Amino acid sequence: MRTLRTKLKKFTDLPKTYEGLVALLPPRAIHDKTDASNAAEMMDVMAGHKLNADQTDYFELHCDLHEKWEADQEPAPTGTPEELLQLALEARQENPAALASFLGVDQSLGYRLVKGTRKLTAPQICKVAEHYGLSPLALLPK
Repeated sequence: MRTLRTKLKKFTDLPKTYEGLVALLPPRAIHDKTDASNAAEMMDVMAGHKLNADQTDYFELHCDLHEKWEADQEPAPTGTPEELLQLALEARQENPAALASFLGVDQSLGYRLVKGTRKLTAPQICKVAEHYGLSPLALLPK
């Protein structure tokens, strides 16, 4: 399977319809790292934007497919989403402010996400999981 990098650069390049999105990258089971990379690239381009209903359905399907593939690759880490975020930040020698900067949100939100007083949104879960090498499933609220 070819990679998407040559076709997709930014959110405004995306089709607005489900059919158009499927034509760009048909959703299917992920079998290898190339498939996973293509799905992750699509999720990265879509994450953090206001999606219409077709785009939301398509985005969530790719998140589900990627999550299943990741779960099959290695056992999911244990702990609360907040603990996993903290461990991921520590592994990169980052703090919650770096998380906030990466997500493009106010610095205080980064600290609240790590403390658990605020929860990650679905697009943020996909973005954080890909960036920090975590399973999206592990970041879902318990």
